[in-house]
This record gives sequence, structure tokens and C-alpha cells, in this order.
Amino acid sequence: MLRGRRFRALLHDVYVSSDTPVTHELLCRAARLALPSVTFSHASACCLIGLPIGLNEPEPAKPHV
Repeated sequence: MLRGRRFRALLHDVYVSSDTPVTHELLCRAARLALPSVTFSHASACCLIGLPIGLNEPEPAKPHV
């Protein structure tokens, strides 16, 4: 476990630097690290292959798995 203000937990055992903006794509990539066999659908799949989907919300949507 990483402690302190330099890191934040995205998922269990998946951390990112605290100054990294949390985006939908970042949450999807974190889910892939936590569950390597995960399959993405809907907007999450589009995001990961680079299609514009308009998920630039202040609070990123949870990945569709």
C-alpha cells in the first residue's frame, strides 16, 4: 500500500500519482491492471480504442466492464 499525499488509490492495489487527473480512460486502464481478463463494453470500449465519446465530465464515469 502506498501511503501519503503523493499517491491515490484508483482501485484495490492500483495507485496513481496524486497530480494525475482521473479520467474515464485512466479508470479503464486501472481496471485492466486489477483484472487482466476484463472485457470492456459501451463507452469504455470506445474510449480505449480512441473514439471520441464525450466523457470529459468533471467526475469521470465508471468503466463499463
